[in-house]
Amino acid sequence: CQCLNGSEGSVRCRGPDKAGCWQVELSKYFCMQQGTVRARPGKKGLEVESQAQPDLDRLLKQGLVVMLHGLKKQPELNAEWAFVTAESSNSEGRWEVEVINPSSPPGQARRLLMKPENLAPEV
Repeated sequence: CQCLNGSEGSVRCRGPDKAGCWQVELSKYFCMQQGTVRARPGKKGLEVESQAQPDLDRLLKQGLVVMLHGLKKQPELNAEWAFVTAESSNSEGRWEVEVINPSSPPGQARRLLMKPENLAPEV
């Protein structure tokens, strides 16, 4: 996947597999500035609410790699990486991102509109 070119990682095998592929674990660092975090006991365990710092929007820009987090309706997307595809947030303050999935066929990328508090920019 070209979207991962330039990423740093660690080789996790002694040699290539039968197809000539190496197992590599990628490493990225993300800014997890939360601003206000509130945790309280709930019906299904601990309920956590967060509000982004007011200046988080200035960290986001087109082409930036972000990590999705704090998603309640689609928790399976938490910890996924995505690219910011929009030049700015929309009228509702949401940013369009494209989830990075190397196994997706070309042209079938998943695009989402995300609140800035659910995006951790790569640093």
